[in-house]
Amino acid sequence: MILLLVAIVYLPSGFLGGLYTGYKIKENLRIVLLYPSLIGFAILLILQLYFGVLDLSSPNLARDILVPLVGSIVGSYLGGYAMNWKTEEEEI
Repeated sequence: MILLLVAIVYLPSGFLGGLYTGYKIKENLRIVLLYPSLIGFAILLILQLYFGVLDLSSPNLARDILVPLVGSIVGSYLGGYAMNWKTEEEEI
């Protein structure tokens, strides 16, 4: 179930945020691409708390925090560098 959530929700949402950020911003991508993933992760946590999906009495650190955060960060970097692939390739 966790792998399906990563593949269907966290990576694509991070990827779309990374595409938009990579399209708008060209320099300092390593630092800047972290912001949309952290914003998306914060919104996800707020929505989970609001709708009662996240149980604060017994939180599962890996399932509730680590997996969404890492999936969003990886998706954001993939999207940002996919948008700027030619630019990054020319610099090398």
